[in-house]
Amino acid sequence: MTLSSWLRNMNRLSTLIDRLSELADTASVEHRPELIRRVTDLRTDFNRQQERYAAFLLLTKKYADRFLSDISEEIQQQSSFLDALEKRLNMAKYLREKVVYLRESYEVGTLKRIKVQDTGVCLSRHRRSFRCLRHISSSIATTSRRCDLI
Repeated sequence: MTLSSWLRNMNRLSTLIDRLSELADTASVEHRPELIRRVTDLRTDFNRQQERYAAFLLLTKKYADRFLSDISEEIQQQSSFLDALEKRLNMAKYLREKVVYLRESYEVGTLKRIKVQDTGVCLSRHRRSFRCLRHISSSIATTSRRCDLI
């Protein structure tokens, strides 16, 4: 039985009690006390059903509130996780772009250095770029491992 069936039955019971009450009012004197007693019993049962229904709704509300609270905490945890993951992915993308730029810069510098070596001039700036390139590459690897752990 579903909640809607329960509610529908309670509405039908209320309607039937009202109809039985009207019948009791117009019944003969010998049947009237019995019908009034039945109406009273049915109203008592109906009131008990209403109390049960109200109690059920309160339990359902408490459960729903607790469930929503649990879901809310889980959603907040997921949001925090996704924010952290997004930041890491953005950092990885940035670092990869830097690696590409430094690699190209190093390659261009190496070509310039080869040309400059013929003239005897040394470009130490490109050596620093290469060290930076190795550092960024290791940072990307670390970030990738962290993302894999998540």
